Amino acid sequence: MRENQLNCRAKKAYYSGSTNSKHHLRKYSNLLIEADIQEYPVIVGDVTAFDIKGKNHYCAHLLDLTNREILGISVSRINNTDLVYRTLEQAISKRDDLSKYIHHTDSDVRYCSSKYIKLVEKSQMKISMCRGNAYENAHSESFNKTLKRQEINIHQHNSIEEAEKSILEFAVKYNTIRPHSSLGWISPLKFSKNKLNLIKK
Repeated sequence: MRENQLNCRAKKAYYSGSTNSKHHLRKYSNLLIEADIQEYPVIVGDVTAFDIKGKNHYCAHLLDLTNREILGISVSRINNTDLVYRTLEQAISKRDDLSKYIHHTDSDVRYCSSKYIKLVEKSQMKISMCRGNAYENAHSESFNKTLKRQEINIHQHNSIEEAEKSILEFAVKYNTIRPHSSLGWISPLKFSKNKLNLIKK
C-alpha cells in the first residue's frame, strides 16, 4: 500500500445534514423491504456534503447494486434538484433500458420533486424510498464513507472545479480498477464483463 502511495490519511470532519425529508411532496414506499434484489436490479442514490475552505459543497451519486458501478456522480455548491437530476441523466445515458430497475433513495425533497420524479418515471424505473432510517439506504451510505475516506478527505481541494475533477477521476478508478469484496475482489466493470462472457457461453 505504501509503495503504491495508496495510504489514506484520516481526517475528522463534521458536516451539516444534506437530507431534508420534512416536506409535503409525495413520499414513496420502500420496495426493497419486499423486493428480491436478485430478481429486480436496484439503483441506489444519495447526496453527501463536504467542505471546501469552510463552506459546504455537495456530491450526488447513483450506484448499480448488481455490479457496484457508479452510474452517475455530480458535484455542486448547492444541494438542489439540478444536482440529483444531472446525476440521473448520467445514469440513464449509461443504461439503454432501466425499465426493470428499482430506483431507491431517501425521501429528500430533491428526490421527491416533480422534475426528478418525472425523469425517473420516463425511464420506467420503479420508485422506492427509505422513510427516515439511514440503514434503509446502507449501500449509498457506505459509498459516501468510501468516497470521503479514499478521495475527499485525503485532498485539500481549493475550488469546486478541482474537487469535481478529482472526484470524477476517483469514479473512473472505482469502476475500472478498485476491487470489491462483494464481487469476488474484482472491479465493477470486470465483474460485468465476466458475467457477459458467461451468458455468451
